[in-house]
Amino acid sequence: MKPLLQAKNVQKRYPGQETDALTNVSLTIHPHELLAIVGASGSGKTTLLKILAGLEEADEGEVWIQDELIPLPSQQLIPGHPKIKMVFQDNKLFPNIHIYDTIQHTLRAYPHSYQQERIAEVLELCKLTHLQHKYPRELSGGEQQRATLARALADEPLLLLLDEPFSHLDLPLKRQIKKDIQEILQASGITAILVTHDTTDALSMADRIILMKNGHFVQTDTPANIYTRPATPYVARFFGDANIVDWALVQSYLPENTFYSSAPQQKVCIRAENIAMGTSAHFHCKGQVVSMEYLGAYSLIEVEINKNFSLVLRTAEHTIQIGEWLPLLIDIPKIHFFP
Repeated sequence: MKPLLQAKNVQKRYPGQETDALTNVSLTIHPHELLAIVGASGSGKTTLLKILAGLEEADEGEVWIQDELIPLPSQQLIPGHPKIKMVFQDNKLFPNIHIYDTIQHTLRAYPHSYQQERIAEVLELCKLTHLQHKYPRELSGGEQQRATLARALADEPLLLLLDEPFSHLDLPLKRQIKKDIQEILQASGITAILVTHDTTDALSMADRIILMKNGHFVQTDTPANIYTRPATPYVARFFGDANIVDWALVQSYLPENTFYSSAPQQKVCIRAENIAMGTSAHFHCKGQVVSMEYLGAYSLIEVEINKNFSLVLRTAEHTIQIGEWLPLLIDIPKIHFFP
């Protein structure tokens, strides 16, 4: 499939900074794909998004959309590209203009007949038809988010860039807006890039995920692969509770016929959910509970096997006490060996 957008060897350093915001970054996104870019604060996510949108100038590198080079901001009177729309986390609607007129303002250069037809389409798509004559202050937070999305989709962009769209929403509303956005993107067939610091957003929504660290791409993969087959311990820990230990420590507690052709010092990843409590007759190792964190549906427990070896696991059993000794079973096929 022919790429919709390509970034090639993008480099960026801000004045006065000793390190690059982006270092030799390249990516490709295909039509109808939802790509998530995740990373800690300062990893370069938003800088990359602004460069892709043509709003920020890279020191080196190029960005192409449908075989067209996106001009640098310094080469244009108004930075940006007409077929790329960016939705910021604090993107404000016009406070004293109805939602209908807000969308119409985006389409003001088009014939009136097209304006009416397209406004009706995006209002229906974003479930706003019954709210079109409301002011933003009369809408709920979720309705305002859908109105912002409707404005961005009005003139049929090729690419939608979403910068932390859920960061200011409470959990119940966030779940609903995530569902709404997924439905809107699927119904419109638009390609999108989502920037977020929340890995659950990326895992639950994206077709592919890029994890960034210090201006670099650490891993680019599907949600399932990036979670179950992380490239590095950093990736493993970023996406969830993970035990990163030497293979020799784990192997010494497994049955003798458990064999992998791996070096003893090689690091392995065991997810917390892949360790269960065994029975007095069936277990791999025993350990003493040294800490517990209650998280509602489950508790996260740290168990010390010996002075050099401890494991964290999840359990729905809430009667466990600190100091208690537990027999543990490791889901052996789900042990991940780092490259």
